Amino acid sequence: MNDQKTFHDFYMEEKNKEEEEKKKKRKRKRKIAWTVAEAILTFFVFMMVVGYIASTNPKLDRPKTTITTLSLTSEEIKASAKTITYDELMRNSKNYVGETIYFKGEVAQVIQGRENNFDIRVYTKSSFSGFLGDDIYVSYKGERILEDDIIELWGTYRGLMSYETIFGAKRTIPQIDSLILEVVQKAGER
Repeated sequence: MNDQKTFHDFYMEEKNKEEEEKKKKRKRKRKIAWTVAEAILTFFVFMMVVGYIASTNPKLDRPKTTITTLSLTSEEIKASAKTITYDELMRNSKNYVGETIYFKGEVAQVIQGRENNFDIRVYTKSSFSGFLGDDIYVSYKGERILEDDIIELWGTYRGLMSYETIFGAKRTIPQIDSLILEVVQKAGER
């Protein structure tokens, strides 16, 4: 009788097998969960690195046009600048690449680069309460300016540039390299 299993022994053996199977399943689920979590974390870190590299690379998404500038005085630059409408720049952009143009507008966004280099988005459409819309992208080197400053700008037109908004939409706007930038009205003076 010692060699024969009792019902209770058989039952306990089966129960132990079931418990072991449950433990193995839980272990597998945990391992899968950790693997998925590691993959998500790795992807997130990768995207952060790519985003950082893209945001610090000044050559990314900019036109490859080379523009040579003569040494002109401020007065000569201002006198030679063309006043071109925003619509005209958007419709016939290639006709004005390399031209010195003039705009007046309100600083919408300032992104500081190295030293005194700034990338600025400027609203140029005048309305009864200020400026809003028809924005241009300006590369500027000089003293710090602030969002909401009203500026006058004389610069070399580089063409259209595209960027992705924080909502994922693609926007295309005119790009200008600033030659002269004057603050007409400071942000806090209105």
